[in-house]
Amino acid sequence: MKQFLPLLFLFFSSIAVAQTCTLRNNADFCSSCAALINPTTGVISGVITVPNNSGAENIPATCNFGSGPIPLVLGALTLDVGTNSNLIIDEGIFVQSGVTSITLTGNGTATMTVDGVTYSSQTNANPNFLVLQNAISNCANAAGCNTIGEAITALPVALLGWTVSKEKESIVLSWSSSAETDNDFYLVEHSVDGNNFSEMGQLRGQTTAQVGGERQYRFEHKQPAPGRHYYRLSQQDFDGTRTQLGLKTIVFQAGGSGNVSPNPVAAGGTFRFTQETDKPIRTVALYSVFGRLVTTFSLEAGGAATELTMPADLPAGLYFLRTAAGTTKVIIR
Repeated sequence: MKQFLPLLFLFFSSIAVAQTCTLRNNADFCSSCAALINPTTGVISGVITVPNNSGAENIPATCNFGSGPIPLVLGALTLDVGTNSNLIIDEGIFVQSGVTSITLTGNGTATMTVDGVTYSSQTNANPNFLVLQNAISNCANAAGCNTIGEAITALPVALLGWTVSKEKESIVLSWSSSAETDNDFYLVEHSVDGNNFSEMGQLRGQTTAQVGGERQYRFEHKQPAPGRHYYRLSQQDFDGTRTQLGLKTIVFQAGGSGNVSPNPVAAGGTFRFTQETDKPIRTVALYSVFGRLVTTFSLEAGGAATELTMPADLPAGLYFLRTAAGTTKVIIR
């Protein structure tokens, strides 16, 4: 047991814990956040926090640890800025190649400034943190992009933000940009499991340089199946370079379109579907709770009610009957 305890100590002490530092009152970054900086490579990793009402704090392009100036590099890093505070990042600071975990967060009137441009934490602002975060992420994976200043210049699309919402019997994707250069098109992909995506459609981008103002886009997914949906938004240049702009998810539950009686209904049992819409419905589709189409039923022409039979091999659980007018829950027992 005595031999085992030192091994346990070595194991737990080897678990990486993210280093943190706080910048306030015009703090010197190189000394306040020295624990986050690799003194050999200059890579900064960990969490940097600027509290509320801290005024302006600065991350320089270099730090001197006694052997001369060392260029700083943004690595796996979270930058969190409080309200009424501004974090100024030197445009000459490098971006670590291939890094995927740079996150910018803030609240209230938090801002970050790079190369004279101020970015806001508010999602409806122009430009905002998402624009800057996308620029840094793209630079990390682009040949010829080395510094955060180059990242801002190289970004083909300055995305202000995007949302996914339910509108009547559809799911609507909305996004806007503040600048586009040589943007061939936007690509919308869809998934029901978050892993396997298929293309839903494309929207033409701004083919020539557009700087300033706001350009808005809208994509509608009509009559989606009930359940959780995932949407991935990407942008593609004319040279074929594709950049992912983010992933959103939403749970869709449509309004009712008819009445099921009895409900619950037995697998293989009959039930009566009564239409609750002024417009006659000809077909109704049965979906699983995971959004998989199980079967379709034909309804009587001109009739408000139709007697139907459930498949005999249905597992017990929650299902959805979907028509052009909406969706109705049904339980199989």
